Amino acid sequence: MTADLSALIARLEELTEPDLNGGCLLWSGPSFSGRGRERPYLAVDGQRWLAHRAIYYAATGVNPGEGFVCHKCDVPMCVNPRHLYLGNHKSNMADMTERRRYFAATQPDRCREAGLKAGRSNTWTRGAKNPKAKLTGEQAAAIRADNRSTKAVASDYGVDRTTIQRIRRGSLWLRAKLDGCEVNKNPKAQEG
Repeated sequence: MTADLSALIARLEELTEPDLNGGCLLWSGPSFSGRGRERPYLAVDGQRWLAHRAIYYAATGVNPGEGFVCHKCDVPMCVNPRHLYLGNHKSNMADMTERRRYFAATQPDRCREAGLKAGRSNTWTRGAKNPKAKLTGEQAAAIRADNRSTKAVASDYGVDRTTIQRIRRGSLWLRAKLDGCEVNKNPKAQEG
């Protein structure tokens, strides 16, 4: 940004309104929808800048560059320089988590709805309760006990060989019992 700072500050003052309740300086200039909310912007030297980044630069004289200009107040339309600070991706994500601004916390109903549309009752369903599961816990336990080759077992159960490897290694179906399985260890053997 190479614009004259005094001209930029004068222009920014025309495009803001004070919020008497929270001390925020709310952007009344142009904005666009992005990432689920309105994003205020300003054209400077033919480039579109997010308004809070332009304000931070005008107030501090420090070009944020690749840094993140973060809000202390959690109001996306706020451009009050006292509410802005320079951070990085890690600090921004920590701030988001601490203040519970992530999608699942701010919009749990939409999160559940998205999970249902994808064929899941929730995104953490494990085992046979997952609608996309191809095996049961008993079958997983039988696979662990089966000494045949991975390829042969995978063919019998109609799954990929990596699924069999992960079951045997213990990274899939961790809760499957190893003993006392009363299951047919070879489900395709009795079909014909």
